[in-house]
Amino acid sequence: MKESLFLTGLVCLFRIGIGFRMSHINILGSFQLSRPLRQAEMNYLNAFSQMPRQRLDVSKLQEVFQGEQGNPFSKRKGKDVYGTEGEYFVGSLSDAENLGAVLDPDTPPATQPSRMCHWIVERTRLLWDGEEEFEKPIEWLRYIIKHFLDPWCIAVDGAAQWQGSDALHNRGTISVWCNKIHIYQDILDSDSDSDSD
Repeated sequence: MKESLFLTGLVCLFRIGIGFRMSHINILGSFQLSRPLRQAEMNYLNAFSQMPRQRLDVSKLQEVFQGEQGNPFSKRKGKDVYGTEGEYFVGSLSDAENLGAVLDPDTPPATQPSRMCHWIVERTRLLWDGEEEFEKPIEWLRYIIKHFLDPWCIAVDGAAQWQGSDALHNRGTISVWCNKIHIYQDILDSDSDSDSD
């Protein structure tokens, strides 16, 4: 039996707002930002992405940290700088736990898709940090754009290739244009021919 696999086209799977999980993923390429990030913006976003997300008591965060270690660019004041269930907090989780501010260490805030965001930034780029265990990368891309980059008047553009553990059948393209996300998956068809005597 002879099998041939060939690429027959691309299909748009879903738009922004629908995520997917790959236990092992590679994302090749990066997205361009419409302006260079300021140092404070870059520092905050990378600190945000390196911290496991946990449900936190916002009132206790405000009581202890007094508006520090939250979103420094928030137009709101007081405990609102920490967002829903501490979604914007980037301070010490061990300090938060010792002070009784951790509501659930194994669950992210209700507004966040998973416990880790593996999108990081350089001065003019948004890219994957290389961590293979990335749950809901598209949902996190949407979140970063909606909560940070778009309010900072930064547009994201470009395309990156994604590839799952089954590289032959599980691969495609993440395309972003003016902060709108489209996901395309390579579609492979298989034809089989059998020879008999």
